Amino acid sequence: MLGYNRNMLAGLVASIGLLPLQVAAQAVDSNQDNSAAEKVLVSTETTEPKEDQDNVEHIEVIGRYIGIEAPEAFGRFMLSKDFIRNAPKTTGDINDLIALLPGVQLSEDALAVSQAGEIRAKQISISGAQPWQTGFFINGMNFNSRLDPGAYNRSEGAVNDVQGGPQNFNVNSQIVDSIDVYDSNIPVEFGGFSGGVVDVQTASAVQSDKARVSLGYRGSNSDWNQYHIINGDIDDDGDAFSTDLLTPEFEQQSVNFLASTPLSENQGLLVSVNYLTAKKSKVSFREIVNTERQNINLLVKYSLRNAFFDNLDWSVLYAPYENRNLQENVLNSELVISGGGYGTTLNAEKAFSSGEWISEFSFNTSENSREAPPHFYLWLQANGKAWGRDTAVDDDLDDTQQPVSREGGFGDLDKTQTTATWRNQFQFNDWQWGRAEHRLKVGFSAQYQALGRKRNADSYYYNSAVQYSASAGNNALNCSGYTLDCVELSLAKSIETLEAELGEPLDFSNPEHILLYSDNVLVSPQFFNFRIVYPSENIRVNVNQVGIYLNDQIHWDRLTLNAGLRYEYDDFFKNHTLAPRFSGSWDWFDDNSTLLVFGASRYYDAGLATYKLKQESKPYYTEFRPILNGSLQAWVPSSLDADLRYRYEGLDSPYNDEVVLALKQSLGAFGFVSLRGIHRWQRDQLARASESELGADGYRYAYQDNSGFGTSSRISLAWSASWRAHSFWANTDFSRTKSNGDSYNEAVDDVSLDELVWYIGNGVGSLTTQSAVATLNTNFSRPLRVNFGWHADWTEAFSTTLNGAFTDAYHTAVATGQYISSGNIAWLCKDCDVDSISVPIYRKVEFARRWQVNLATRYTLSLQEWGNLTLSVDITNLFNTRTYMVTPGNDGVETGRTLWAGARWDW
Repeated sequence: MLGYNRNMLAGLVASIGLLPLQVAAQAVDSNQDNSAAEKVLVSTETTEPKEDQDNVEHIEVIGRYIGIEAPEAFGRFMLSKDFIRNAPKTTGDINDLIALLPGVQLSEDALAVSQAGEIRAKQISISGAQPWQTGFFINGMNFNSRLDPGAYNRSEGAVNDVQGGPQNFNVNSQIVDSIDVYDSNIPVEFGGFSGGVVDVQTASAVQSDKARVSLGYRGSNSDWNQYHIINGDIDDDGDAFSTDLLTPEFEQQSVNFLASTPLSENQGLLVSVNYLTAKKSKVSFREIVNTERQNINLLVKYSLRNAFFDNLDWSVLYAPYENRNLQENVLNSELVISGGGYGTTLNAEKAFSSGEWISEFSFNTSENSREAPPHFYLWLQANGKAWGRDTAVDDDLDDTQQPVSREGGFGDLDKTQTTATWRNQFQFNDWQWGRAEHRLKVGFSAQYQALGRKRNADSYYYNSAVQYSASAGNNALNCSGYTLDCVELSLAKSIETLEAELGEPLDFSNPEHILLYSDNVLVSPQFFNFRIVYPSENIRVNVNQVGIYLNDQIHWDRLTLNAGLRYEYDDFFKNHTLAPRFSGSWDWFDDNSTLLVFGASRYYDAGLATYKLKQESKPYYTEFRPILNGSLQAWVPSSLDADLRYRYEGLDSPYNDEVVLALKQSLGAFGFVSLRGIHRWQRDQLARASESELGADGYRYAYQDNSGFGTSSRISLAWSASWRAHSFWANTDFSRTKSNGDSYNEAVDDVSLDELVWYIGNGVGSLTTQSAVATLNTNFSRPLRVNFGWHADWTEAFSTTLNGAFTDAYHTAVATGQYISSGNIAWLCKDCDVDSISVPIYRKVEFARRWQVNLATRYTLSLQEWGNLTLSVDITNLFNTRTYMVTPGNDGVETGRTLWAGARWDW
């Protein structure tokens, strides 16, 4: 292990003390990277052979418990199979486990009631970075999504994009053997990130000389869960009841299967599958409707040992995701979101006389696509288009807000990503130079990535309905054959019949006549005089990247240094970048009990293919239509007929600089503790230039520059210990994140129409943009957090695991689900007879401090020759505390105690 004293032996211990401390008296080569289990340092003492001992050499092994951190310079946390298996969990998403570590945070919506019944991987942030700035790897294969990784929180019916996320695949812990998480001093072999790294390993197919079969089932449903129904008029602990609020109804089921068998003495085959489904209710038009989701993780792995290659693993991962959903309170809005895909990796290792060669080839393809109705309509609430009155959203509108009836969707949109990567590393044998010992490794990587975006037909967004009146001598509305976006007057009885029944002509100054006429109207006339057109498109872009790195680990006396340098080049930005990675440790007492760790590193961001796809995407354009003597005319492109196009030219590559100072201390029988301080500077971040430019082709071009910057500071303290059949861990971190994008006063006359929103902060509202509001969200900047855990093996058959978390209060901006008239938008379409459009409303809120405790119980029954049966119960929010996702003054529902029950048979 890097940074270990050469005179020590390394051994393995069960995960975080999940079993009593046991140390194997087996020497582990210091070249190996034993990330699959926690580490224990051991010292040895060899006695002289004696005749009565039959010349058997005796080795005394003394163990020192370390936990999920190793005494090394890298900022690495290691979660083993036992830790993963025993930790309380819900759907099994690995990000829930990673969020237990210091410096790792889940998105604020992870606890929202809207997540009940969801099965997507939750967003995480490492060291204050955005979720898409984390590098995700499984068996060496990168599974970051570059299609638009910031689209996680977008609506299922997003206007010109598809709800997505930072990861290609939703990885379930069932197929995982171990997870390494790096938050600082990250090794030089990792690239394409500026936050942290999550390195996932699946189990080897060569584990024993016997076949193994495992079958499991876990499930949860809303009847087993509890909720807090909050009445916003009463500021209490959530016991107030509001009959207008409904708790979600859902059912989740997870089926697991694993089979592995040796094929010969040195080869084996493993098959592992997890099938996760969810049925979830929504309230739409005050009625309960059902939606469905499913996620599959199928892993097939072949392992070969001690042949031409010392180690050879070939794995195939099939991981599709599907979400059958609809937009709430939107008529005819059923849609299907498809994600995930498949990937394959080939990992080979071979030792030579001069060192060891490691080669990894991976290929994966994924999608982030949508099937939906082709057009979207924001009708005014009126006779014939009055279904918006049956929604909870529009109940409490004030005079400035606009009652609408929504219909349709934004069309089919297919987005695909294909990535092929080849990585090679050669680690030379240790060599001596003077008093220093060196360990040199060099590596090379090449990546091809292609992204596609396809819309087969134009999609129209109608958001400027006009109520037509035939009074004052106007002719009746004639839709001129436009039946989709215009409705003419429809009466139950003709005017002549109505007047005949009255016995007199209609008098619109008479209130009784007005009421009678209103009751006779089946459909009030209205039409759209403005629309946004999203044109059909078929775009494919690709980016090639290469990377070269070297690292020299220098061990001299008590000092260990890692001096690394990584070079990268891509054919989009066309920048040659050099990222130094320098870290080290000082062994204070020369026994690995006290390490002073330090480091200074640079990490360059990825996402290049995302930028290129955005640059090549077709912009929308706007159309309007005049009306003449009551007859609608043809649609006409406006003089400002194009949305922005984006340009990334002459830019530097964004990067983060990091400095680290840490202390790692063994406490003997009291475990292991680490204290670290991390500061990062975000430099050359991409930001919109101050003004767009009108090109000769009539398009407006928004150029990006490198004016973005920010800082992130964190202090964290972590501790773990093991005592007999009990193990404990705890960590806390205090962080501060700042950015130059902390204002929402962007120029709204330089953005896309679908980016406009109304933001209300401190009681004052103004027109701004989606991206500007996003900068206000302290989504991953909680000032103070505390996590803790306790595992106990009470008997050989029964065990429990308890963990908990505390989060301090913070502010953010949330969507209200309401709309408001934008006011004058003549600057968007000077030739259009359009006064305003409808835009969504966002509001600044404060989330109160919260705490939550989770519990997992396991009981194993021996079935003798038929194996073992393990029964499990996982309880989230054991004490049924509030999440405070419903802010003061608002009505809403919060999740309380949730329960999962399961059984697993192992043979």
